Amino acid sequence: MDTQQEDAERYEFQRRVPDYIALHESVSSSTALLDSLASFLSTFQHDLASVAGEIGELQVHSTDIEGRSKGRKSLAKPLDALIGEIILSPQLITTIRDTRPGDAWLGAVKELDDKIRAVKARGEVRAAHDVGMVVEGLKQKAIASLRQFLLNMLKPIRASVKTNIHIIQSSILLKYLPFFHFLKRQAPKIAQEVQRAYVVSARAYYETCFRRYARSMSQIAARSPEYASPIGTPSAAEIAAQTLLLNRTSANRGGTQGGSTTATGTEQFSAADRLRYAKLIQDDVKVVPGYAADDKAYKQPVEALFRSLSLVLMDNASAEYTFIVRYFSPPSDIAPSGLSSRLTSRAISPAQADSATHTRAKFERKDSTLSTLSANPSSEGNRSPLAAPSPRLRPDDSISEVGDDSTIGRRSFADSPVVRPASTSAHAARQGSFVSIRNGSVVVGGSPNAPSHGGDLSRETRREMEAIWHQVFDPALEYCETFFRSVVEPIAPPPTIPLLSMIRLNDAVIAELEDRGCTPLESTMLGLKLVMWPLFQKEMDSHVESLKRMADAAGSSGFSAMLKGAAPKESVVREVAIRYAQLVSRIAALSQESEEAMLANSLGRLRKEIFRLITQQSAKLKTAPDRESFVSTICEEIIRELGNGPADLNQPRLQSEIGFFRVKEEEARQKMRI
Repeated sequence: MDTQQEDAERYEFQRRVPDYIALHESVSSSTALLDSLASFLSTFQHDLASVAGEIGELQVHSTDIEGRSKGRKSLAKPLDALIGEIILSPQLITTIRDTRPGDAWLGAVKELDDKIRAVKARGEVRAAHDVGMVVEGLKQKAIASLRQFLLNMLKPIRASVKTNIHIIQSSILLKYLPFFHFLKRQAPKIAQEVQRAYVVSARAYYETCFRRYARSMSQIAARSPEYASPIGTPSAAEIAAQTLLLNRTSANRGGTQGGSTTATGTEQFSAADRLRYAKLIQDDVKVVPGYAADDKAYKQPVEALFRSLSLVLMDNASAEYTFIVRYFSPPSDIAPSGLSSRLTSRAISPAQADSATHTRAKFERKDSTLSTLSANPSSEGNRSPLAAPSPRLRPDDSISEVGDDSTIGRRSFADSPVVRPASTSAHAARQGSFVSIRNGSVVVGGSPNAPSHGGDLSRETRREMEAIWHQVFDPALEYCETFFRSVVEPIAPPPTIPLLSMIRLNDAVIAELEDRGCTPLESTMLGLKLVMWPLFQKEMDSHVESLKRMADAAGSSGFSAMLKGAAPKESVVREVAIRYAQLVSRIAALSQESEEAMLANSLGRLRKEIFRLITQQSAKLKTAPDRESFVSTICEEIIRELGNGPADLNQPRLQSEIGFFRVKEEEARQKMRI
């Protein structure tokens, strides 16, 4: 059994020998393949390790490249900015080198200014150092061209007073303001030369214009002189009575040519019209033209002349101060801003108060003659400082040789482009092309759409601007002050109402100057006010004293009457009472609540003396009814004059006066009934 099984197994083995051989060969082949694969894998592993090393090296190199790239990117912007700052465009070089200053230079000058600052800031950079030589050449060329250009712009101002200086300022000088700022930054000495040239030109221009205009105003004023005369002066009262009779006769004939009587003598002009000159804003009141002096028959009241010169001075002085602030202030102080930016303080500093006191002393000088204004132009010297700008400012510089008054013909200062047309008021000026510093802001054009520049000026800058203004305007201001002194001369003061009208106008001018921010002129007008108010108070005292003397004379008799003078007549007392009512009514029309207390004392004393005069005069009548009738009649006439006067019936001072005399009239009527 075992043998058979073995044979069977042997037989089966032999039968499978080919399979075993094939399997062996297959295993051998697989072993060879595995050995080959192992060798390949070993080689691949070696190659892979080599590739991994190379990849590591590439990663390190890539990191290094990335770091370099980031570094270059961080330098790209500064480098680009450096190149943009120092590179000079061909257009800039061509404009500065080959053309004359003009509109194209506005952008070129700004660009060149930026290049100069950039080259200075990048001085350690070699490229900036190389460009710096070219920039310096362009800078010197621009400075030379701009100097001549700006000086040429001033020639029309020096050539003729018919030139409109404000048009040159706004249309040319302010338009090319970047040119001056460029010189101020890059060539301060040249900018100072241009500034001196402008100061000399504008100074001579305004001096000649105001000299001629003030002289014209003085000539017109000399044709109709008026002097203060107390209402209680008998001679003045008689003149008033005659004038009143003449006016009533003329009225019965259909009108009057001479006007009504004043409280200080005869009046050559309508009293109602004269009160209008106390207002700054009055559309129907025109500025007196300078050529009006050529008409020998032309006359105007002193208030009209005072108002005309004050408005001309205010407009031109404030416009000039605004221009000076805008043009000559350091560029850093004139940064663009809105209309509400602050420029000047509305408070009056102690320095202004000292200046006002000094100005008052100048007004009170005794040499208040009109020789300067009425002098022959040919006697003013043969020199002409307009031939070339001079850095020195002498008090005697003028432009009298720019042709005498005859060469102007019918165009003098008032109707020249320097001032507003005759029909222009202060209100119209604010709406028109006026240049002002309103509410602390520099405003040009008078409208919200107009270009403006403003900024908080430092105290030092403001002081410098005011000094430049004084250099320009002080000579012209001297002529105005001479005329003002001649008008308010204490030796021969004007009548009371014209004086009060000028005081009111002066107050309005001061308020307007404060609103415009023209501080340099405020001290002059404040000094004028300090002169006029005491003079007005002195005149009111003289009215009171004249009535007191007249009342004393009316109540005296015998030897005392001989000492105090002749007693006034009843008709004279009546006319004096009417003149008193006219005076009070006009003062009430011109009074202000802020000064009511100042006037109340004087008017109270005046009322006391006029009523004492009435009672003293009535005491001369024999019977009591006649005495009371006289008092009642005079009081009634006073009430009527007060009611018909120019003052508003609701005015407290006028109501007080009417109430007082109405009570006295009723008391007199009651006594008459008894």
